Amino acid sequence: MLFFPNPYAGGRMGGLVQEPQGSVDLISLLDETSFAAHDTPSFWRVLEQEHGSSVYSEILHHLTRLDFPPAEAKAHWLSILELRRDMARVLGRDVGLRTALCDYFLNRCPQLHHPVFIESQHLVKSERNALIDELTGLKNRRFFNQELEREAERSRRNGDCFSLLMADVDHFKNYNDLYGHLAGDKALATVAGILNATARQVDHVVRFGGEEFAVLLPGADRDQAVAAAERLREAIQGHLFHAPAGNPAHLTISIGAATFPLDADNEADLLSRADHALYRAKRMGRNRTCTRARDMREHVRYPLSMPAKCSFPHNGNATLTGRTLNISLSGMLLACSESVEVGKRVFAEIANPGNGRELPLSATTVRVTEAPRGDNLFYIALAFTPPPQEQDLITFIAPKTPQLH
Repeated sequence: MLFFPNPYAGGRMGGLVQEPQGSVDLISLLDETSFAAHDTPSFWRVLEQEHGSSVYSEILHHLTRLDFPPAEAKAHWLSILELRRDMARVLGRDVGLRTALCDYFLNRCPQLHHPVFIESQHLVKSERNALIDELTGLKNRRFFNQELEREAERSRRNGDCFSLLMADVDHFKNYNDLYGHLAGDKALATVAGILNATARQVDHVVRFGGEEFAVLLPGADRDQAVAAAERLREAIQGHLFHAPAGNPAHLTISIGAATFPLDADNEADLLSRADHALYRAKRMGRNRTCTRARDMREHVRYPLSMPAKCSFPHNGNATLTGRTLNISLSGMLLACSESVEVGKRVFAEIANPGNGRELPLSATTVRVTEAPRGDNLFYIALAFTPPPQEQDLITFIAPKTPQLH
């Protein structure tokens, strides 16, 4: 994977992943003294095959702080490399990557209008300060907004999941009122340190605001998110805080958990679901972890228009074809030209032409309604029995990963 070895690895300034073992160090890769040695078409093809086309977006952001989608970033990057070679042939010397990059974005494809040259370590320090909460040393809300978007993009691209925890210190106002705001600030810094030390290296612990914290859990499904939340909750519960005058004090946290894309298929809804789960934990007595309420629709529904084929074992395996309208872990909605009986067993198979995958399903018809326009179309609601595996559904829905030629 890719990383920038900054002192606060993570998020846009931390590259694509946090664990450097087996990864590509982009700062070393783009070093002027060694860049020419590996600047070959085959090198970039292999790098893209191993890390995806988003590598070009990461490179250009690192060098310019400009953001481009992967396809556009790749076109720019290859043009910059060709410009560097052309300038070297004309001038009889290597002008360097950054000179070619400046000429390209100033003259060939104007994107920079008033550039300022600054040593990279000064830029890193400035950007680090803009993304760090001064009181706790954790990453701040600005970082959280950037990283939440990046995690959602990564999840959609790779067909996997991630989870979000929202945590709030219980009865913190009482602690502040009893011991004072300076003691409260010290307690918040201690809570932040415990959360950061307990979380995995790849997780992002953020001070969301006041006594509220957020934790992004890359690759974590719902069960893993709950387990991680319980580790954090127990770590805070088991810590003895030292209030003024040596008074021992205990603090606890309540946590709400939500998983993308099972609980929500966009960032705003995911944050809302985790926040609602947090307040549910508060209402249920605090010092606990909650996921989405069971009286709400438990699984997010994905709009999905794909061919479906159904067979009915009670009717001699008669078949019925139609198209899916939406799907979730609990069931799906079909549009068919024929009606069926409610309560009947169905074996369904849907095909995703975008990635070539098929998903066999066992279900029961639970509702049949006629389309309102009277065009001989029926909406058939199916409940899965049993539901598919979470990862199977995510993989089936995921778009096809582009292949390199």
